[in-house]
Amino acid sequence: MPDATERFAALVGGESPDFALDEAALLIARHAHPDLDAAVPLAELDRLAAGVRTDTAAAVASALFHDGGLTGNTVDYGDPRISYLDDVRSGRMRYRLT
Repeated sequence: MPDATERFAALVGGESPDFALDEAALLIARHAHPDLDAAVPLAELDRLAAGVRTDTAAAVASALFHDGGLTGNTVDYGDPRISYLDDVRSGRMRYRLT
């Protein structure tokens, strides 16, 4: 796989406004976690997406936050780990939205 920065630039710098946002987010995470294998979190996100019954924001939010267990950090919004999709998805971010 090309360098994470090169792949990210190619992905988001293309002519199409439609690109794999999940892959782009995981490429950002690879800067903090160089050994990250994106295949695992991408497969988990695909599994969550398959469970979304409609394309409404509420359905997507339910799949991510309720079914998928994603959480937000209301204590320290500036924590850079909230930018690492693998940390958020794995539960290493333990802050709740409530």
